Amino acid sequence: MSREQSRIRVLSVIGSMHGGGAERQLFEILHRLNRDRFELELYLSHREGELLDKLPTDNPIHSFWDGYAGTIRSKWDHLLGRTNQSRIGHLAQTIHRRKIDLVYDHCYLATLDAAQATFKSKVARVSVAVIDPQSEVHFYSGGHPAHELQKASRAYATADAVIAVSDGVKRGLIADLAVPPEKIEVIFNMIDVEKALELSLAPGPDFEVEHFHIVTVGRLVEQKGIDLALAGLNILVNQRGLKNLRWHFVGDGPLKKDLHQRAVSLGLEQYTSWHGYQSNPYPFYRAANLFVLPSRYEGFGCVLIEALACGIRVVATDCPSGPSEILEDGQYGTLIPVESPLDIADAVQKAATRARSPEIEATSLRAYVRSRFSYEAGIPRIEQLFERVIASRRCI
Repeated sequence: MSREQSRIRVLSVIGSMHGGGAERQLFEILHRLNRDRFELELYLSHREGELLDKLPTDNPIHSFWDGYAGTIRSKWDHLLGRTNQSRIGHLAQTIHRRKIDLVYDHCYLATLDAAQATFKSKVARVSVAVIDPQSEVHFYSGGHPAHELQKASRAYATADAVIAVSDGVKRGLIADLAVPPEKIEVIFNMIDVEKALELSLAPGPDFEVEHFHIVTVGRLVEQKGIDLALAGLNILVNQRGLKNLRWHFVGDGPLKKDLHQRAVSLGLEQYTSWHGYQSNPYPFYRAANLFVLPSRYEGFGCVLIEALACGIRVVATDCPSGPSEILEDGQYGTLIPVESPLDIADAVQKAATRARSPEIEATSLRAYVRSRFSYEAGIPRIEQLFERVIASRRCI
């Protein structure tokens, strides 16, 4: 048998390659999977995103919208409400045409599509659940939560295996979606600490030393709680008079204009900076005094391990799910209640006034991240899971 015949052909499925946590994880995984064992292809709903041009050159890319946007069919589909069906059909055709052995879908909407596209085929499927499923069901329910819950349950339960990025996500899959526990494997998101340190040394922001600098990295969407961060900063600056604070937001998203306006309306314009999407956020971690994750919910929280790898102190909401697992219930950072600007303010004020030993603390944080979240530990587990799933299919 030739090398090409013996390799497992894997089609990764995700919406786009923008710079969110799930996209960056898949990006790194695609670079690291063993080419002697796997032949990799990528399916995107939209061929777009900051990471697109940096994908491995041996990874063919397929996209639904490439030959669909602007066509007569797309216009009719839009009028008749059939765009989703056309996208799923295109994915099914791609799986058949490319003779895919295993579909590796990331994120909720990709999982819904992949479940339907592989329903009648014998193609194996491994789904990745990156966020608490109940939060996703609520967000996409459109006023029909029971129907959305049924769809989600069917999509994840029919996968050959489900990777949960945290124990909290696993608990949600079992309790809310009735996914059989034996199908779920917890594999934390990963980071290359040495690469993170190298990237952190690149030219970055010039933060004034006389100020206390806070950084938050994430998409400007409701989930990330940037509005809560602004409310906390309002308490600190306008009620407690802490004028030496500067809060830096690294990321882009649909709420950018609204959040800018809110900062101005609260009189926080000079205390906030909006840096947009940064392909390399690590210099911001290195330059800051504190990292804050004010999210309403997470699946894991990749930015937390990025910050810890750079040796920076962190504050995170104890949201479902991820932060409490990453921070070992507060051992490696401060956990605060969700949806509480007052607790954000208190945690930031405490960090701004607490003495620390930067080098000792940074060394300890990096050692912890290396021991628990390295690619050296995670990638072999993904590869072994793929091979187990294919082997079990061939035994049927």
